[in-house]
Amino acid sequence: MFKKSIFSMKLIAVLVFLFNSHAVLAQTVESVQPFKVGTFAIEDRRTVGLVLQNDKIIIDLAAANRALELLPQYSKVEIPDDMIGLISQYEYGLKNRIYEIVNWIVENDLISNQDEHSFIYAVDEVDILAPIQYPSKLMNAAVNFY
Repeated sequence: MFKKSIFSMKLIAVLVFLFNSHAVLAQTVESVQPFKVGTFAIEDRRTVGLVLQNDKIIIDLAAANRALELLPQYSKVEIPDDMIGLISQYEYGLKNRIYEIVNWIVENDLISNQDEHSFIYAVDEVDILAPIQYPSKLMNAAVNFY
């Protein structure tokens, strides 16, 4: 009898731990809207941004992340300032943060009130730059074509 009660207490403790840790470790695993990433000059400042709404809206990723971090349910995540940093960190948690940002913007309909948010721009308000500003290698494919 005593062994059964200890076993049941352990089982309950494990189930409670698993249930609670799942809630703590849960991260956004998909975006509610498709997006693209790019490098942009916004107010003469180079930044990585998200492209939403059929290429009509640009989101300053670092500024949107700072706004998201003001909400208590979101932890602090460092956003890289260039595309190489974004690519290198994408599969190590940055993808989930980008999904959180996109979902937060779409679910709270922040795009329709873009004048109230300093991280949302129309595509004609920014300069589109090469995605990777200073590549370490250049591949020349011109010899394949006449």
